[in-house]
Amino acid sequence: MSDLADNVIDEEGFIALVKMPEGLSLSEHNACLDQIVCMTAIEVKSRFMIMHKISQTYSQVSKEYIMPGFQIVDKMSTSEMFLSSSQVSARSRELSNYATHSTHSIRSVVLEVWFSSCRTAGSTG
Repeated sequence: MSDLADNVIDEEGFIALVKMPEGLSLSEHNACLDQIVCMTAIEVKSRFMIMHKISQTYSQVSKEYIMPGFQIVDKMSTSEMFLSSSQVSARSRELSNYATHSTHSIRSVVLEVWFSSCRTAGSTG
């Protein structure tokens, strides 16, 4: 990468506005602009891909784990006044078991997405 391209990225990894060096020919100036545009496009695409993967993961976790948990809680609360104490205890255990299982499953999904993203980032860099 050229010195110009190295100076385009700021310390936080963002594309920074740069002043073109003086004395460049028109073709050198255009080549520098092309490089900056290309780098900016790659950065935008990368950020979009990250946000897309985050939203997919959230939707998956919500559908598979969060909403079913709400259904269990809702089932418990609406019928609790009609249940015996042993039935309430059984449903409480069901909810506790579900919470434990879901926590582990969600952690697995997040780790899978994280490691998948790391492998993808490593192979494209």
